Amino acid sequence: MLGSIYAWEVVQRGKGNIYTLARRVEVTDVRLKNLLAEVTLRVSEYKSMPLAMLTSQNVFFPFTYKMSIAEIDPKKMTIDRQGVDVFMISLAE
Repeated sequence: MLGSIYAWEVVQRGKGNIYTLARRVEVTDVRLKNLLAEVTLRVSEYKSMPLAMLTSQNVFFPFTYKMSIAEIDPKKMTIDRQGVDVFMISLAE
C-alpha cells in the first residue's frame, strides 16, 4: 500500500526512508462532495452528524473537502440548525 500512495505522490520519501504527507487532494465537484457526505452518513452509527464533522473524516485520506449548506442536495439530505452555528446533516427519508 505504501508503494501505491508513494506512486500517486500522496507521500514523499525523506531522509532515512521516512515518509511524510506530500499534499492532500481537494475535492471540488459538488456531486462528489454530496456522494461522500451521503456515504459517510449511511455507514455511520449516527443518524445525523454536524457538517464540520461530516467533512473531516479521516477515511477520505488523502482527499479533503469543505462543504457549505448551499451545496447539500436537499433530495438526499436534510439540514437542521442547532444553536447558533451548528448544522446537523441527516439523510432524507
